[in-house]
Amino acid sequence: MIIYFDESYDGDRDWLLLWATFHPHQKFLARRMREIKGKHGFLNADGSPKELKYNHCYNAKTLGVAKECVDAFFESTSYFRLIAIEQGADWFDMNRFGFPSDDKKMKMAKMYKKFTELLLAHNTVNAFNVTLMTDELTRCDGDIFFALMENLFCTPGLHYSENKKEPTIKPPIREVHSDLEQYQVLQITDLLMGCVLNSLKPTKNPYKTEISEYLSNKVWCPLDKSAWTRYSKKYAEEHFPKFNLWYWRPY
Repeated sequence: MIIYFDESYDGDRDWLLLWATFHPHQKFLARRMREIKGKHGFLNADGSPKELKYNHCYNAKTLGVAKECVDAFFESTSYFRLIAIEQGADWFDMNRFGFPSDDKKMKMAKMYKKFTELLLAHNTVNAFNVTLMTDELTRCDGDIFFALMENLFCTPGLHYSENKKEPTIKPPIREVHSDLEQYQVLQITDLLMGCVLNSLKPTKNPYKTEISEYLSNKVWCPLDKSAWTRYSKKYAEEHFPKFNLWYWRPY
């Protein structure tokens, strides 16, 4: 299995979003995305597929490609998980993620580690030798973050690889670029996240709004916070196995 992980803030930095797509059979989705982009002429000058990102959804052509790629995701065996942390809330305290002596970079890396740990551990219980790739991490020190995650997931018999002869995640964890064709499946991760972000911070862009509504209809559930906080984590996983959101609170 291949896992693509990424992170983002909204413009006001009120929300931190950490999310991942899990791909037991990545080749199907990668092939469908290439076919969809080719059919729509969504190509670079050299004939390679263009990068599809939520922020690029600014015209009818890109919207059409985005909708069909969302359809392909739902046809695939891949699934999506996201944790939303409301950093702008009165109850949020960065200091809970480190020691007083830790500098801001270390606290940020430990916060990322905590939430990524929650995101990955529950979805890799029976997995081993998973490949974990991230888009370029711009909001924490990647080296510290990777070291913390490799310590938890990449040693057979220890931590989240306990009782396993092979590691849950095989090292190294790699940082890749989603604009490269071989990593284009990471683009669906960004697209799905963007739709969630739109529910938290609505945009005036009609194309972004339309793809967000399209995804909501595919999920059979609104993407906004009020919808998902009604459900327990167990209920969400049972009834929305393909796509589910977790709005984290410390209690």
